[in-house]
Amino acid sequence: MWFFGKDIQHESGNLLVKYGFERFGVPAGKTGGNSYRIKISDSQEVSLFGFGIFFGDSSLGGVFLKRYEFQPKLLSNSKLELPIWQSDLLPKRRLPANPIETKHTRLLLKSLIIWLLEYERWIDLTCGKQWRKSCLKEWSNTEFGIRKIRNSWNKLQNI
Repeated sequence: MWFFGKDIQHESGNLLVKYGFERFGVPAGKTGGNSYRIKISDSQEVSLFGFGIFFGDSSLGGVFLKRYEFQPKLLSNSKLELPIWQSDLLPKRRLPANPIETKHTRLLLKSLIIWLLEYERWIDLTCGKQWRKSCLKEWSNTEFGIRKIRNSWNKLQNI
C-alpha cells in the first residue's frame, strides 16, 4: 500500500491514473481519502483505498485486504460502488466459512497477486527500477529490499 501512495505523488504525475485507474474524490463535506478503481477485464476489477485493497471477480465475489493486516475477508460483491472514502462504507466482509469459500479466497488472492506483479512490471518499465528503490528508502518500516518484496509476491501466487 505504501508504494501506491508514493505512485500517486510521482514527479511526472499520478501513476495510478496513468496506468488506467479512475480516481474518485471524497464528496464535499466528508472526510477521508480518495479511492481508485481499474477494470482488469469484463469480470475483474481492483479498487484501492488508503486503508486497503479490493479485488473482485464476477464469478467468485470479492476479497478485501486491510492495509496493515494480511487477513483476507470475503465480500459477496464483485464490484464496489465508489467513492468509498472510509472503511466503514465498505460492504460487509467476513472470513471464509467453508472449504468452497476458502478455495474462492485463494483464487481471488492469486489473481490479485498476479495483477500486482503486472503492475510492478509496468512501474519498472515506466519509471525504472530506481523508482521503487527510492520509495523503499523513504519507508522506515522495512528491513529488506525490493527484490525480497517481489520474490515474496511471486511465492504467494502459489497459494
